[in-house]
Amino acid sequence: MPRLQSLLQVPINDARTTVEQFLCNPTAAPDSFQAASSEQARIRTELGFFHLWLQTHSLVHESEASQCQQLLTLQALIETLNSLQTRVAPCVWNGKELLSHLQNHARLLPTGCVRVDELLCGGLREGHLTELFGESASGKTQLCMMAAVAAAMRGEQVTYIDTTGSFSGRRAASVFNTLQSRVQGGKPLLQILQSIQVCHVHTVHAALAVLDNLACSLQALVNSGSACQPKLVILDSVSALITPILGAGGSQQSQGHTLMSALGRMLKYVAVQYTAAVLCTNHMVGSGSNPRPALGESWKVQPHTRLQLLRPDVGDERYAVISASATSVCGQQVTFQLS
Repeated sequence: MPRLQSLLQVPINDARTTVEQFLCNPTAAPDSFQAASSEQARIRTELGFFHLWLQTHSLVHESEASQCQQLLTLQALIETLNSLQTRVAPCVWNGKELLSHLQNHARLLPTGCVRVDELLCGGLREGHLTELFGESASGKTQLCMMAAVAAAMRGEQVTYIDTTGSFSGRRAASVFNTLQSRVQGGKPLLQILQSIQVCHVHTVHAALAVLDNLACSLQALVNSGSACQPKLVILDSVSALITPILGAGGSQQSQGHTLMSALGRMLKYVAVQYTAAVLCTNHMVGSGSNPRPALGESWKVQPHTRLQLLRPDVGDERYAVISASATSVCGQQVTFQLS
C-alpha cells in the first residue's frame, strides 16, 4: 500500500530499471548493502537490496521477498523481475472484454435523484471518479448529500470529506425525509447518520492525509476479509482546497499543481484499487458560451465522468449535462429537482 510520500513522487513503472540502476551504481546503496569483493557476496547484496526494495513498495508479500533474498543466482533475480513486471503492469483488455466488465462487474450506486441516475445509466459507477461542477447554488452539495444518505439507507458505508462546512446533521435529516419514499431500507435516521463518516478538512494536505489513512484502513479491511468497507467517497469541494494555492502565484502555484495532481491520483487510486465510487465537486469559471470547470487543464483529465449542473434564472428545476465521460455519450442532459 503506497503511502502519501510515495504518491507525491514519480510512479514506479519499471521494476527492472530501478534494480539495474542500483547494479550500475552500487555505491548509492546504504552501507549495509555495499557490494563485497566476491561474486557470491555481490549477488547476495543485490538480492538483499531487491528484498528491501520489494518490501518498501509492498509489491509482494514479505514471505515471497524473503525467498528472493535466499536465491544465489543473478538469473533468478531477472526471472523474479519478469514475474514482478507481469504482476504490476496494467492488464490489457480489448473492447469486448472491457464492455463485459463494465456491464457485469462494476456496480452502480444510485444518487437518490432519479433523473440524474437515468443520465448516468443507473448511478455513480464503482471504480470511477465522478465530478460535479457548476456555479454557486446549482445543487452540487445537495446532490452529494443525497448520494451519501441514499447509500447509507441501502446499508453502504460512506466517507464524506467536507471542505466548506456544508455538511450538517439537520441537512442530512431533511434529505433523509425526502428520500424515504424513494429508497428502500427502513433504517432509522440515527443509524443512517452513523453510516456516514464525515471528515472536516480545510487544506489540501489534510485532505491527502485523510485519503491516505482511508486507503490504509481499506487495505486492512480487505486483508481481513471484511465486507464493511466504504463504497462511496465524497469530496466537497476540491476547488476550495486547490484554488487558494493556485491563485497565490510564484512557487506556491507550482506547488499547487503538484498537490492537485497528487489529490487526483489519490482519489482515483481509492476508486480503482478498492472498487469505490468517488464523487467530488468543483466550481465553474467562465461565462456565456464558454463555462468550464475550475482548476484548468491539469485537473481536466482527472475525472472519469464530469457532470455540469445548471440553475435557470427562475424556477426550482436544475439541468444536468454530461460534459465528459468514459462510458456515456457527452452532451446528454436532463432536468431534475432537488426537493
